[in-house]
Amino acid sequence: PAPKSEEKAARPPREKRERPQRPERGPRPERGPREPQTGPAGVPAEGRRERGVRSARRATEPVNLPIGGNWQEVAAEYENQGRTRDAARVHERNQSWAEAARLFELGGNPREALRCALAGRDGESARRLARSIPLDQARTVLEKANAFEILMELYVHAQDFENVAKLYERARQFDQAGLAWERGGKFAAARKAYERARDFKAATRMRNMEVDKLVERGDRLGAAQIL
Repeated sequence: PAPKSEEKAARPPREKRERPQRPERGPRPERGPREPQTGPAGVPAEGRRERGVRSARRATEPVNLPIGGNWQEVAAEYENQGRTRDAARVHERNQSWAEAARLFELGGNPREALRCALAGRDGESARRLARSIPLDQARTVLEKANAFEILMELYVHAQDFENVAKLYERARQFDQAGLAWERGGKFAAARKAYERARDFKAATRMRNMEVDKLVERGDRLGAAQIL
């Protein structure tokens, strides 16, 4: 290969292109007074900025107290200002469960109120709050607090015997689980629960009821397989 010096010498020099000169700009016209910017709702930008600063300051305002502070006074001040949830958090951090539950319920948060009532072992308030919210939300809070007795009452009140039977099976009370399955019309599950409880008389009764149910539906093959 040719040396690099010869390659550079063999290349023709590039021609420099001259750029056209830009025309000179004239004097800029003076701008008039600017109108205040408004948002989509017609709120001025400065007002939105100040409101955002206030909301950010309120969101970042500490709920915890400084060392040596009186948390009852701070909670009372929050409650007077209408900040019931902040007041409830102050009571919760200081394990004042009854007041925390009351303030959470007053602030429209019954799920947190139920959690505080369970922490304070207030069974009457916990039952009332558990019935005031959807069953799925109450189940999550009650299972986390190991309040299975209240959860069982909710299932019985809602005629949900399948979940009642599952709770009994979880507690390894298979005889009660068999009764719950039987009341819910699940004869196969009831037969298995009675078999695990060594109650073979009840298991035979469930087997006969299961066979009769299959014969009524016309499933003679399924009935024969069970027999």
